[in-house]
Amino acid sequence: MSRGSLFAIAVLLGVTSGPLRADGLLYQLASDGAWVKFQGDLTDRSGAVRPIEVVLKSVGRMDDVDNPQRWIELKAPAEDQTQIIKLLIPEKELKEGADPIANVMRGWRRVAGESAKGLSHGRGFWQQVLLAGALHNVQPLEKALVESKLGRLECAGLTGQATVREDDGYELALSYEVRRHPKAPFGVVACRIQCDVSKNGKPTGTTTIDLYLSDFGTDAESELPGYL
Repeated sequence: MSRGSLFAIAVLLGVTSGPLRADGLLYQLASDGAWVKFQGDLTDRSGAVRPIEVVLKSVGRMDDVDNPQRWIELKAPAEDQTQIIKLLIPEKELKEGADPIANVMRGWRRVAGESAKGLSHGRGFWQQVLLAGALHNVQPLEKALVESKLGRLECAGLTGQATVREDDGYELALSYEVRRHPKAPFGVVACRIQCDVSKNGKPTGTTTIDLYLSDFGTDAESELPGYL
């Protein structure tokens, strides 16, 4: 998969009730043990279409009286493999208006076929986009019926933009259309994104992706169980 295609997976952002604001994949914090799976199609810069899958889990709590924390685990593509990213984040940062990535306490990352490596911070493309802060230029959409694992539900929607910059000169201009419902464990039911990629200021192409909630449950288990 091209770099632009990999970037385009970063699409799972929720919406709020009240002021129009979106705060990342963790719009609402589900009960510990909750997991969701998103499936969809990615159209890369050449026009080729391929299926993709993302899994998000809550896989443990640290019951600090003054600052309870949650282990959040993300499974996402990494080149032609998959990667697991496991982050310990204060629960107070896993809600609207907070900043989970800036407050990661520790974490781990494992790419298929390799040993897990420790993370001392939350920075990194997948973390910064999938667990991002608020979108800008947010506009409401009329409610619409959306088909997912939850059935056919009327879902609120929004559009918005975000920008991701990396140290190697890549920049992504991301345009989102998101649908959410409170019955979804982490708030998101479906989404669509357009990803305009550039490097050192020069456009390199556009990728689009569509994702929908394909499965969920309450029996999440960590794929990095010994890493705390």
